[in-house]
Amino acid sequence: VAIVNSSLDNLSLESHSAENQAYIDRAKEGITRLSKILSNMSEATRLEQAIQRSDIERFRVDEVLSGCVEGYQMAYPQRQFLYDAKVDSKEQKLEIAGGPELFAQMLDKIVANAVEFSPVDSLIRVALMGNATAWKIHISNQGPLLPKNMQKELLDSMISVRKEQSSDQVHLGLGLYIAKMIALFHHAQIKIE
Repeated sequence: VAIVNSSLDNLSLESHSAENQAYIDRAKEGITRLSKILSNMSEATRLEQAIQRSDIERFRVDEVLSGCVEGYQMAYPQRQFLYDAKVDSKEQKLEIAGGPELFAQMLDKIVANAVEFSPVDSLIRVALMGNATAWKIHISNQGPLLPKNMQKELLDSMISVRKEQSSDQVHLGLGLYIAKMIALFHHAQIKIE
């Protein structure tokens, strides 16, 4: 990629006919897109390796959730966030075994998706519900409905329902796939409705 990119840069320095310049510009857009695709795919590979090497520790789900939601409000000031914890007992320890950093990364992918598919100034709600035997994190946003029968497919790699893609924003449909991999590592599952 670097060799092709530098060769195209060198070609761009010379004067060309409008037709040849259009081909050079198109090739540069293609190489930029290819570079972003390779970067996104390597993120998924690095995550798989990180999961395999990850140390398992006990951590509090509610603490990770509340900290992440505070961060999302700063990272996405054009959205409103509400964190709502509804558990049977306030003294109850909301602990699971896994990796808190990986868990936060899973939340980041899901929330980034919710932000992208929601209107400006809308509310994104992050709710924690549960009891001593089961927990559920529910992330909801306003926005367009999912295409019918796509709920399971969107959790696979290389699946996206984005209508338009530019060379600046290459979407491989890896975000929710990565979130699913992290959920499985924590013996959990993700459902999309």
